[in-house]
Amino acid sequence: MSPVRQRTGASPSRARPAKGPVDLRGRGVLITGAATGIGRGFALAFAEAGARVTILDCDAKKGRATLAELRRIDRHARFIHADLRRDADIRRAATAVFGGSRGAEILVNNAACMGRSQPFLDVSRADYEAILRSNVSGPFLLSQLAARAMVAANRRGTIINVHAIQTSLPLPGYSAYVTSKGAVDAMTLALAVDLAPHGIRVNGVEVGCVATESVQHDLREKLNAKGSLMGEADLDRLLDQRAATLLGRMGRPEEIAHVVLFLASNESSFLTGSIIRADGGRSISRKPDPLL
Repeated sequence: MSPVRQRTGASPSRARPAKGPVDLRGRGVLITGAATGIGRGFALAFAEAGARVTILDCDAKKGRATLAELRRIDRHARFIHADLRRDADIRRAATAVFGGSRGAEILVNNAACMGRSQPFLDVSRADYEAILRSNVSGPFLLSQLAARAMVAANRRGTIINVHAIQTSLPLPGYSAYVTSKGAVDAMTLALAVDLAPHGIRVNGVEVGCVATESVQHDLREKLNAKGSLMGEADLDRLLDQRAATLLGRMGRPEEIAHVVLFLASNESSFLTGSIIRADGGRSISRKPDPLL
């Protein structure tokens, strides 16, 4: 049986050619938290796959820099400067991307805030609620608005949430973040159940041990405190050497992007309510964490 073909907003033959094994020509995608890190990797991968890419981030400077990269691949790529803690920003973004006859069919909820490290006994209600607004309430509302637009336009679509291995392997000092990511685990399953009758699939990718700018920054800070200075290439090698994964190295953003592209494509047409773990085996490894 051939996979179900999802409706698109443009004819693939007239769209920009795809440059990889996944063909998303004619499909639109919104990726949150895409100015840096794995979100930036997702955006570049979707553009290479021929999708119409819109990125959303609260960092205007880095968002514009990533947009410039994207426009070398997709001259129609867009950047929306928005904060997922603000309902007005979320509604504006949802209308711009999912509204109209050529609205997007794909939402990637990647943005998340870890907050500062602090003992559970010291976490204030304000700090806790700020994390939940960013990591749970924001993606919940954005998903709802995107799904409403898809249903109104009779478009089949897909929502992909980014999860964290910290829900089963908690980092000390980040109780609010871990709690929020546990809520995202439940949200993926709940939305999959509610949206299946409308032809909207909801899945997730659980991420761990990826060499991003923030991971490099954390390690550099620890090394600087010990009087050791390193360049980016040396940091990457050291991260791989110390990686707590079964594969003996850190992952790279483009490797996680391959999983997200699969979940966005027709190749995963029988998947909904699935959370794929992409952590190099970290969650079942007994190796010590290099960042603790």
